[in-house]
Amino acid sequence: MKKRKQDFRPLLKEAVMFLLGGGLGAILLICSWQWIGRKTIFPGVRVAGVGVGGMQKEQAIADLEEKISQLEVKIRYGESSWGVPRQMFQLEPERTVEKAMKIGKKWSPEIMKQLWTGKIELPLMGSLKAEEWLGWQAEIEGVVSIPSQVAKLKVVNGKYQLINGEDGVEVNFDKLKGLVVRAVTTLDPGEIELPVENVRMRLNPEEITRANQVLEELLDKKLEIVIEDKVVTLQTPELISFISLSPERLGEVEQESVSNYVGGLAERYNRVPQNARFVFENGRVKEFAAGKEGINLQTEKTAESLEGAIEQLVKGETDIKIEAELEKTPPKIATGEVNDLGIVELIGKGESYYAHSITNRIFNVELAAARINGVLVPPGEEFSFNQEVGEITGATGYKTAYVIANGRTELGDGGGVCQVSTTLFRAVMAAGLPISERWAHAYRVGYYEQNSEPGFDATVYAPSKDFKFRNDTPGYILIQTINDPANKHLIFELYGTSDGREATTSKARVSGVTPPPPDLYQDDPTLPAGEVRQVDWSAWGAKVVFDYKVLREGEIIFAKTYVSNYRPWQNVFLRGTGE
Repeated sequence: MKKRKQDFRPLLKEAVMFLLGGGLGAILLICSWQWIGRKTIFPGVRVAGVGVGGMQKEQAIADLEEKISQLEVKIRYGESSWGVPRQMFQLEPERTVEKAMKIGKKWSPEIMKQLWTGKIELPLMGSLKAEEWLGWQAEIEGVVSIPSQVAKLKVVNGKYQLINGEDGVEVNFDKLKGLVVRAVTTLDPGEIELPVENVRMRLNPEEITRANQVLEELLDKKLEIVIEDKVVTLQTPELISFISLSPERLGEVEQESVSNYVGGLAERYNRVPQNARFVFENGRVKEFAAGKEGINLQTEKTAESLEGAIEQLVKGETDIKIEAELEKTPPKIATGEVNDLGIVELIGKGESYYAHSITNRIFNVELAAARINGVLVPPGEEFSFNQEVGEITGATGYKTAYVIANGRTELGDGGGVCQVSTTLFRAVMAAGLPISERWAHAYRVGYYEQNSEPGFDATVYAPSKDFKFRNDTPGYILIQTINDPANKHLIFELYGTSDGREATTSKARVSGVTPPPPDLYQDDPTLPAGEVRQVDWSAWGAKVVFDYKVLREGEIIFAKTYVSNYRPWQNVFLRGTGE
């Protein structure tokens, strides 16, 4: 008897229909899900403990703002308490609600599960205002904190005596900030116990004995630090300053104190390489200042050596000598290279006069000019006026005189330095060298027009304004200063090797001339009352243009047009108000 084959087609058809129906149902479910939550927050969502599920945006914001207005968080310490000011926080309920409304908009099984179990909790968004927090922190610190004091040694009747330290109390403000932020962003009212830490600095009798033993070991001992050809000597007062008298590290060498001390040595003894200085006389170049190696004290290695030496003294050694770790850098131009520099002739000269300058201005002109004198510019390198002259402050030797700053004349260190940069600018143009940076003054200055047309000036004001040029000649360029303070006459001569170039500057073209404003009087308490002294002279405003062109064998090497826009300026008088 023949078997009949079973027909699975009806079953397959039913399965396909079931899957299609299930898929369609899932799509309808998801669409319904999205439709239900399009304008409301899904059920199960909470913000800072507030159930906002099922709410529309405006209602959720209103509920949060009401809860914020009722929030009271207090900090307690013993009998004292402080309320946390709500204005110290920039809370953002609207942004938080907008974030809550996005939950569930993209369907996923995990979101479904969280919403179903009500486990979606958002903190309130916001930020802490740093300035308000610091002010509030200072208020608490002033009441609670007790500064600790480390034990110290002082000399009494020629003998060292230990003064015991004092314990203190410190507030852990990092921990407090975390607690306060959590309380505010979760809208959790209540009291927070102020986190404080006791700081022990008072030595017990055993520790006092140990400290005195270390002191006795350092009495009448000596430690020498050799830095090149100099010797720095540390004796008992300096040595004991490196010893810790805190309970935790009693008798140990304090690394921070040693590092700070060695850092001070580096500031004192570090030296940049100093090129040999030369002068051109009677057709020859000769040296007037020898070159020096640069010194860079290696602070980390030297501090390690110093720390180890102090430890040896504590253990019983008597006198110790250590060598500071130095990194030396040779100068670019050494003494013996005088015959290889290619300096054979005068290639450029510039001059200016500074009559009517006050005493301090004359001093500054002489000082800055001296720091340029003898400088060598190697072939292919750029010269920076600010770099060569160095920092212009009272600490570096300059005196107070009137300078042009921020478009006005005012007292400042180094007034008169621009006389030097202006004169060098003229010498560089006479030599036909490419100028990479030059700035005109804010207004026409009478000093620079005593022997020149307007426009041939160059101001400097570190670090924003510099005067720079490049040596594109085949040899070194020597800058030589000739200053005559008696006649207020400054000259720069540039010596090197001529390559046949010729430089020309056109006549200055002046336009847009405007008259000076009325005279300006400034009170000066350094002058006696009733005395009037003129320190600035009126100048007409103008636009000044001149052409700078350099040729060699009839061909132009480079050319540039300089444009200076000068503001009109008035006479300035100092009116004494002093006794």
